[in-house]
Amino acid sequence: MNRSESWAARFALLVTCVLATACGDDDMLFCGEGFMTTAGECVEVVPDSGVDAAADAEIDASEDAEVDARTCAEEETLCDGIDDDCDDRIDEDLVMDCEGSSECAPVRQRCVDAEWGACVEGDPAPGCECTPGESRACGETEGACEAGVQRCDDGAWSECDGAIGPTPETCDGIDNDCNGTIDDGAASPLDVCGSATGSCTQGLLRCIDAELVCEGETVPATETCNGADDDCDGMTDETLLEAFYLDSDGDGYGTTRCDACSAEECGPGRYVPRGGDCDDTCRTCFPGASESCDGLNNDCDDDERTDEGVTTTFYLDADGDTHGNASSRTEACSAPTAQHVTLGDDCNDSCATCFPGATEVCDGENNDCDVDDSTDEGLLSTFYRDSDGDSFGQIGTEVQRCERPLGYVSNRLDCNDDCPTCFPGSREVCDGLNNDCDQDSRVDEGVDTRYFRDRDGDGWGVSTSTRRACSVPSGYADRDGDCDDVSSFTFPTQTEYSPRQNSLGTYDHNCDDIETRRWTQRSFEFDPCDCDSLDDIRWDALFVPACGVFEWATECQYRLGECVRIRRFIRQECR
Repeated sequence: MNRSESWAARFALLVTCVLATACGDDDMLFCGEGFMTTAGECVEVVPDSGVDAAADAEIDASEDAEVDARTCAEEETLCDGIDDDCDDRIDEDLVMDCEGSSECAPVRQRCVDAEWGACVEGDPAPGCECTPGESRACGETEGACEAGVQRCDDGAWSECDGAIGPTPETCDGIDNDCNGTIDDGAASPLDVCGSATGSCTQGLLRCIDAELVCEGETVPATETCNGADDDCDGMTDETLLEAFYLDSDGDGYGTTRCDACSAEECGPGRYVPRGGDCDDTCRTCFPGASESCDGLNNDCDDDERTDEGVTTTFYLDADGDTHGNASSRTEACSAPTAQHVTLGDDCNDSCATCFPGATEVCDGENNDCDVDDSTDEGLLSTFYRDSDGDSFGQIGTEVQRCERPLGYVSNRLDCNDDCPTCFPGSREVCDGLNNDCDQDSRVDEGVDTRYFRDRDGDGWGVSTSTRRACSVPSGYADRDGDCDDVSSFTFPTQTEYSPRQNSLGTYDHNCDDIETRRWTQRSFEFDPCDCDSLDDIRWDALFVPACGVFEWATECQYRLGECVRIRRFIRQECR
């Protein structure tokens, strides 16, 4: 028998074994995977020795494809104990009309256990003729089905009212499909159940005592560390494997991980249960090791630092004052060069006299390295700018220096550093400046002259408005006593006469408080004209006219070589 024939025989016997009850064998014998039933016994099926495992798997796949590719009917039609419509139920709902059956007098027989049963009278179809008022029981009464009532209304049968009909069979101890058999077809004889994963094997689903039972399966077991999937979850030895690490340097910590039940299973080499070794070629390098100053990451910290906490910090000392530059630091086990020191507090590594604790000297450097970076503190002198060269400086121009700079002096007493003649003790001169630098900032005191306001420009001022100055200011005079500072004709030394009044409404033009008339003689007192006087005028009136009054007068003048009298109408002048 070839391989195909062997598997065909196995499939036929398996179906026969499952259907043993339907065929009358109440004591059905179930055979597990790799066995077949022969003469009431399970016999192991031994594959042909000439077919290797790969070929066997190929045959199985081909046979499974043939089963899956079988032709299924649209509905169950043959009472043959076979699932013709491939719905995992056998001969379900197969009913056949008996001889003489009609729509109004139906007689039918049902397929039971692959055989047709007795003919049974059925229910007339609705609308069939009947005797009015007549009624009859209708519907199924087998199993879970309950009969209803069919009535004759108007000479025709009605629908079957109140009947409970058959439902698909389920594994519940009830004849749901009302075919007289309980739980038949509730489990298909080809229903495979259980898991085929790992160490588990599948069985066949059976309905026993109203419960679905998977017969012949190998169920999951407790997982043990044995290289097999005992609990059938698709994973082998999960949570049971231990982690081991290859430890090449023998320090008790490894690198390459191996998950196994024991270290021996990992293969050649030394495997340990602790990992995390950062250098498996260094016996003193492992997690938790004490760091030593050797340039290696002994404690295997995550940042891969070496010698942390065990090195010494050295600083470059460029100026040789035994104090180094904090910004030029080196971590090392020993000083890298002779210029490296352990003190990193130098504030100026280019100044050999500048370091913490040094004595401050006046050199413009921060010798003692104080934190405020001050230089020459306590040693500087204050000097002030002397711009005018009078040996006196001015406040606000000071500088701090070790020595006096050019153009600077040590005092700040000058009141005007733009004036070389202005300094404390200088002699006051009349120049409009505070030469002696007195505190009240007076200028020209004791050397200036008082001048009087002269608005009319006649050389005479008034004492009510004065000004002190070194020379006569514009609009001022060096004399006072002007009685009319509006009229330039009126002033104390005026010798001339005028027929007009001044701004005060008087004819006192020489400020003597007297209105002196120019011509005071009368003509009857006139001596013979001798023309000796240039101002020989006499009034013809009996009285001398007042200042500014017009009157006839006689005057002696030379005319054609002779001194003659001339009479004129003139105005009296005064001063």
